Amino acid sequence: LERLQYRAPSLVAEAVARYTARYPAARVEVHLTSAVVDLVRERFDLALRFAAGPLKGAALVARKLGVVRFHLYAAPAYLARHGTPRTLADLADHAIVALPGGPTPAIAMPAGAAPACTTCDDKFFARELLRAGGGVGLLPSYLADADLLAGTLVRVLPRWAHRQGAVH
Repeated sequence: LERLQYRAPSLVAEAVARYTARYPAARVEVHLTSAVVDLVRERFDLALRFAAGPLKGAALVARKLGVVRFHLYAAPAYLARHGTPRTLADLADHAIVALPGGPTPAIAMPAGAAPACTTCDDKFFARELLRAGGGVGLLPSYLADADLLAGTLVRVLPRWAHRQGAVH
């Protein structure tokens, strides 16, 4: 499933193209956002949601499609300049790239540790910032897999695992 999620935009586009070819009178609106929207009030028929726990909402029917794992990543150039953290406590000496409302390395760090932090509201921007040497940050593994293979990102603290979420 993680490899499918990396290709999710192209898979969704392909599914929409097949659907509209089969049902030419259908009206399809695709909204891509990381913001949590009220699916009932805003009249969405279908949504893909990533969540750390069960989805809430009495009017929702949700089916778990798979697991999403988060790992720490940084660019090789960043690590060459600043050194590679060997423990969670070492992150206090590094710039952190974080997503609001999402998992951040700081939650696992010792009390009182206050690393420099850039917060952004888009995981694709966070990935680009990490690629550009902006620090160390958590990304869903499906988003970083191609960068690992290409060598543009390195997994930091590879034995450390953050809790996982699910896609519904």
